[in-house]
Amino acid sequence: MEDDLEYSITFPSPDVSNDEFESALHSNGKETVVILLGWAGSSDKHLAKYSAIYERRRCITIRYTLSMELLMFTPHKVRTLAERVIELVADLALDDNPIILHLFSNGGGAVYREIAAILHETSPPRLRVVGCVLDSSPGDSTSAFGVRAGVRAAYAGVDATGTLTRCLYACAALVLLLLVQLAGFLARLVGAAPPARTTYYDAMKNDASRWPQLFLYSRADELIDHRAVTAVVERRRELGVPVRAVCWEDSPHVRHLVAHREAYVNAVYQFTQACLSDDDEAHQSAAR
Repeated sequence: MEDDLEYSITFPSPDVSNDEFESALHSNGKETVVILLGWAGSSDKHLAKYSAIYERRRCITIRYTLSMELLMFTPHKVRTLAERVIELVADLALDDNPIILHLFSNGGGAVYREIAAILHETSPPRLRVVGCVLDSSPGDSTSAFGVRAGVRAAYAGVDATGTLTRCLYACAALVLLLLVQLAGFLARLVGAAPPARTTYYDAMKNDASRWPQLFLYSRADELIDHRAVTAVVERRRELGVPVRAVCWEDSPHVRHLVAHREAYVNAVYQFTQACLSDDDEAHQSAAR
């Protein structure tokens, strides 16, 4: 079915003693679940390199990537797939475990946006999210930088072979992005009300969630403008969100782990441990 979810999941091996792992990342006696949302065009092999970081700390990892075709041509279905991710966690009886969302680029961010929106439609939220890691995200697709980046991402990320097919997808992305810009320009020109649904970039800036966030990005990223990410970091802090940010000078798009492995892993571990410590304290306060 077109709304089926193709995902991978890894549980800590019960046959390996804790002594063979680094210290586990647990909260209130429960294993941490890390949901990795890949960039458009990434494969499970790519995401497995990131999930291994968490698996060394005995976390459960779930990996999912939204296709470029779906993101470009049927974006209304992203919400359905985000709902399926939430249902998957509940079906696995992991909805009461601490959850870290680790997303990559605007492809992973599109799914994250819908997950966050769905979780804030009910109280209490259906999942126990304790933090979010944003790698090379978010970017502003309505800017000139974003349009160029969107076309390049469509060419590189589409699941197709052959230069002609990739060029057709890139041209389609260019037309769609220019139409979005034109609609916005005309609305401002005639003083029309803004669209009911905000842009992805504005939604990420003003996300209703208040769980801690870690931004990992670079000034050398050719697809995501570092200034756009910095603006989101500043906005989230204005809203009272606990934010950490690491901006490198030289690493390419979604290649920060490759270029700065030790710094990347340390930043992720320190952030996750801080989120879990806060979660432990919240549970202890609630129990008193």
